[in-house]
Amino acid sequence: MQTAIPTPYDITAIPFVAWAPGLSTWGIFVLAFVFIATFVLFINWLKRGRSTYAIVAKLLQELTKVSTISSIPQIERVSRLARRILSHLLEVDLSSLSADELRQRAAVIEDMLARDALTMIAQLKELSYAPQSSQTLGKASTLARTLIKTLNDYAARVLKP
Repeated sequence: MQTAIPTPYDITAIPFVAWAPGLSTWGIFVLAFVFIATFVLFINWLKRGRSTYAIVAKLLQELTKVSTISSIPQIERVSRLARRILSHLLEVDLSSLSADELRQRAAVIEDMLARDALTMIAQLKELSYAPQSSQTLGKASTLARTLIKTLNDYAARVLKP
């Protein structure tokens, strides 16, 4: 049995139905896009403000708990917590900076409280390399309490709930 070979006349064209959106359709699409984008940006703005305030408040609470220093590792912990708080407030990553780099960063900051906090963090960093003695730990405890007060004042000024 032979199969029939199709010819060009056996195949019919698929009808082409083009939908051309009008000006009103494009206007609705644009307005919907602008509305959705504005809504998403507004929600992100609200979340960012609340989350920064909550994070800084929690870190300040943790920093207050460890303010009495009795060993060199606690000095490093206070320094790391203070860096995290100041990183959130300044919106700059300070976690990997050395004491000299912290002082250089402090020199270009105009805000006096932020400058003082960076300088105190640099001093704590240097104290963490000092030999453990009662004098070093006493100086670190005093510096930590002053740093906590400075960070609380700066956070209160920057993050107004």
